[in-house]
Amino acid sequence: MREEIIREFFEKMTLPIEIESCKTEGQLLKVALSSNDAQTLIGYQGSNLADIQSLLARILRKKFEQEIILDLDINGYKSDKEQRFCDLAQDAADEAVSTGREKVLFPMNAFERRIIHTELAKRNDVKTESIGEGDDRKVKVIPA
Repeated sequence: MREEIIREFFEKMTLPIEIESCKTEGQLLKVALSSNDAQTLIGYQGSNLADIQSLLARILRKKFEQEIILDLDINGYKSDKEQRFCDLAQDAADEAVSTGREKVLFPMNAFERRIIHTELAKRNDVKTESIGEGDDRKVKVIPA
């Protein structure tokens, strides 16, 4: 039923997609799609993807009258991005530990900062802290 709603949503947008996987884990609905028009669906830095995810989540919540947290990925965009930020986190941590000095990363959105914090929480030789305000928030990696 959920897959039908998702398919219908994209059909109405006249954007062809294929549903690669649709898994429910409690309230979390993880959906992986593929599309030949992924660039349009993802948008600049994932902005269209975020908007589509938000809108589709509202539709699903209303239809099923329950809390649904949608994690929508198109052509592996989010999973690839997450892996790049995990690699960045490990590189920054290794540098901070080897130099004994804090490493401040570039400004990131909340999703990106969360990846860094989560990845480095697995290590006991560094700690992380968000610094800055608004669009200028960054992650500081501190040797323990």
